[in-house]
Amino acid sequence: MLEQMSDNPFAFATGCAVWIPLAIWVVVLVGWMITAEIDTITGVLGIALAFVIGYLALDPPTPILPPLLFATALATLILTPIAQGMMKSSEMRSIDVDAVEKAYDLLADRPQNEGARVRMARCLFNLGYVAHAVDIAEQALSNADKRIFREDLHVLNTWKQRLNSPRIPPLRAIVCVHCGKSNMPHKIFCERCGGRFLADYIRGRFLTPGLKAKLLVAWLGATFLLVGVPLLASILPPIGAVISIAILLIAGTLFLIWAWKRIEQRQ
Repeated sequence: MLEQMSDNPFAFATGCAVWIPLAIWVVVLVGWMITAEIDTITGVLGIALAFVIGYLALDPPTPILPPLLFATALATLILTPIAQGMMKSSEMRSIDVDAVEKAYDLLADRPQNEGARVRMARCLFNLGYVAHAVDIAEQALSNADKRIFREDLHVLNTWKQRLNSPRIPPLRAIVCVHCGKSNMPHKIFCERCGGRFLADYIRGRFLTPGLKAKLLVAWLGATFLLVGVPLLASILPPIGAVISIAILLIAGTLFLIWAWKRIEQRQ
């Protein structure tokens, strides 16, 4: 180790420093496994890969590897809060999607339930469909008691003011995934088959099954290649390196496909 420090102090320093982001990353993975946000196999693979990165950084077959591994670990640490924000946003959207489903259950029993229609409109507004929310709320409140729904009428007027913004998507009919019929949002149920076309539409657009696990799997695959390709290129002769890297790419692709399908089956 002293010889490595004297021969290439920069590689030695980055090899030691890589353990700082790796330790934080391992703690994050353990937390995700405890809260069941990722499955045990994926979490263990992530932890194992972190230790492999740390070992290779301290005992690298080539001096270029420790800085590359440090950059990978540091980028992971920086991108983790961004990924957490994406997942938090996805969780908030899923709450609105679930609320739309519950509103549909109420409307199935009483189609003229103004309160359920207004709640559905509020969820669509939260998801960014302002024009669709206005369409539903207008129909729901047109014959409602103005004293009971005074606050909702005020909210509706504020929504209408936002319709002039060019960033607001225009009102469009939504195609029912069951029969192909185009329906305006205020119809709530498909005019042809009675399907819950709004719920089907937003569920497909906003719910990403296993987002956290998929991000982790993508990180595992990318890190595996970042480590494996330069490692094989440095320790093998040219022909052997080319063959080994090709096998590595195929194995990495098959792993991603398998992991993706496994995550979706768990949802």
